[in-house]
Amino acid sequence: MAQKVLLVEDDADARDALALLLSSQGYELETAADGDAAITKAIAFHPDVLICDWLLPGSHDGVEVARIIQGNSGVPVIFVTAHSLPDLRTKTQDLRVHAYLPKPIDVGRLKLALAGLT
Repeated sequence: MAQKVLLVEDDADARDALALLLSSQGYELETAADGDAAITKAIAFHPDVLICDWLLPGSHDGVEVARIIQGNSGVPVIFVTAHSLPDLRTKTQDLRVHAYLPKPIDVGRLKLALAGLT
């Protein structure tokens, strides 16, 4: 059975490119453009992994989204960001973070991070 991935990215081009990549690799996929949509989709989809941008539009950033989703499921998260990785690591010490990936995303590093979850 394919791993279920919830991809949360507000940039439509980046989201579409990552969705295409993940789908072509055989992952079952749901996408969301903001934190509220991600939380709603996680409840119905039950992802095996959350790939989440740190800074998102709306009422929840990626860290809050991960906290809410992990509170219900403990799903591991792969954070992606164009901002400071040390700052993100500091804010997420209480979370089950599998990887931190800087943007632009290195596809090889993303594949390795996902492979490390199986």
